[in-house]
Amino acid sequence: MSSAKVIKKGLHDWRTVTGKHGDLLKAQAPLLGASAFALIFEIGFALLAPWPVKFIFDGLLIPENSKTLPFIDPQWPAQEPVQFLAFVSLAVLLIAVGQGIAGYARTVTSAVAGQRMIMKLRKRVYSHLLLLSLKFHRDQKLGDLLVRITGDVPMLRDVLSTELVDFAGRVVQALATLALMGMIDWQLSLVSLVVLLLIAVLSRIFSVKITKVAKKQREHEGDIAFTTGEGLSSLKLIKSLGREDEVVRKFARKNRSSLRQGVKATRLQAALSRWTELIFAGGLSLVLLAGAYRVFSDSGMTPGDLLVFISYVRSLQKPLRKAARLSGKIGKAAACADRISEILTIHPEEKDDPNAEEAPQLQGQIRFENVSFSYHASPEAIEGRSGETGSKANRTVFEGLNLEITSGEHVVLTGPNGAGKSTLTALLLRLYEPETGQISIDGIPIKNWTIRSMREQLSIVLQESFILSGTVREHLQFHKPEASDEQMIEALRRARCDFIIDDPDGLDREMTEGGQDLSGGEKRRLTLSTALLRDSSIVILDEPTTAIDPESRRQIQQMLTEDFVGKTLLIITHDEDLERCFNSRIEMQDGKISRRILPGAPGGVS
Repeated sequence: MSSAKVIKKGLHDWRTVTGKHGDLLKAQAPLLGASAFALIFEIGFALLAPWPVKFIFDGLLIPENSKTLPFIDPQWPAQEPVQFLAFVSLAVLLIAVGQGIAGYARTVTSAVAGQRMIMKLRKRVYSHLLLLSLKFHRDQKLGDLLVRITGDVPMLRDVLSTELVDFAGRVVQALATLALMGMIDWQLSLVSLVVLLLIAVLSRIFSVKITKVAKKQREHEGDIAFTTGEGLSSLKLIKSLGREDEVVRKFARKNRSSLRQGVKATRLQAALSRWTELIFAGGLSLVLLAGAYRVFSDSGMTPGDLLVFISYVRSLQKPLRKAARLSGKIGKAAACADRISEILTIHPEEKDDPNAEEAPQLQGQIRFENVSFSYHASPEAIEGRSGETGSKANRTVFEGLNLEITSGEHVVLTGPNGAGKSTLTALLLRLYEPETGQISIDGIPIKNWTIRSMREQLSIVLQESFILSGTVREHLQFHKPEASDEQMIEALRRARCDFIIDDPDGLDREMTEGGQDLSGGEKRRLTLSTALLRDSSIVILDEPTTAIDPESRRQIQQMLTEDFVGKTLLIITHDEDLERCFNSRIEMQDGKISRRILPGAPGGVS
């Protein structure tokens, strides 16, 4: 790769990191500015550090060179050597203290700025993920999304805050050092400048390779996170089938893939560091030989000047090493920035119409008019499914569906798996948007309202009992934040949650993650209490009596017939006993209504 392409790639990586998230830098400009200000003092003290050595050599050890010492009387070192030594020792101490204080201030301010940036960026990515549609999440691996939040974001933090200020300071320090070296001996400075250019080009060449490897490694780490989550969430099934070894082998394969990429990246970084040190050592040896020659040839360079010059050359090693390491980090950060931007650049499909209004108090009449809908997989998801045809990836669910449900009607949705029952309710909640046709509530198209105001008046209880960790009060307030203790107790009573009401802690009872300390029936009744608490005009229940004991099933059947009177109730179920509790039924088959049984019409209406 040519030098021009290398430099262009380096600039592209840097723009990728700072350009896509530059607003975070602007928000923390005061702290980063304070860090840069402290860094200027730190660099100044670092540049002063070698000069006491020159004062000792050219002032005391070689008195004839005392005339080359700046800012002091040339006779002072010979006339009062003790006082002169005390002065030089004090200068060494003050330089060290000043450099330490400035370095501490720089580190703290840049770290605080970095922590604030990671907080905002994590929130930005997480909130954007929540806004993206179910279509997006259906085609993504959860583990990979978690890695982008917990792994990719911290990588950007290090580069955007600490490394950014530090690297900028090292560049300034290197330029200032070169300027001082030029003042001491410009010919020797040319040798050092050539070394700098060689190392800069070398860093960019390796950075290109590191970026590619880093992106692959992050993808493999996403696969590891997904495999880990899948295994832990299915632990009961894995243990029951005795498949621990198979699951471990699957994890090991993913782990080895990540290991290979990690080792490859480490080798590249190690090779970059070794080449940097080798080139620097060669440059230093040339400077040392040429400098000694110039001292002996009466060129005007004193031994003290040579020591200061060598000290400056050696001090360049630190920023050069830093630049080499940062080159690899920028490459990794560019890969992370791309992965984060892949998420942030996706426009949410759930959007309010420009003229959308707040939804009024809903009565519960529902109508589907000529509604068509298909599941469209993303191109990335289709590519990841080997052998899958386009017709399978893009599955039509509804085509010209018409349905009307009156206000206060209790309807049972039945049919085989894949018939479209859950999709029907998802369209009503606007989790998906129909391709053609219109869905209305109380005669008004639901697109005329803001999504949030409409969903606030609908309640849904999913087939999987969703229980938040924390107290019962926190779980219930998640569904209705403004609910009072009296309202929560009443909802629990109506849901037959005696196990909560009779508990000494009551609403303050702590629940484990996913409600693992509750039985299946208890979890189902607790989730149903949230629908009663919200008191919505439209309630959707997905398999409310599945996988629970007969007594809990009886209590839930009684609750549904007695406590949801006046509400429009949509119940998805395969439970024949529950079906017989209601007179209104919709039987679905292949996305079509094969049979519609209305109250008062036992024979049904096809």
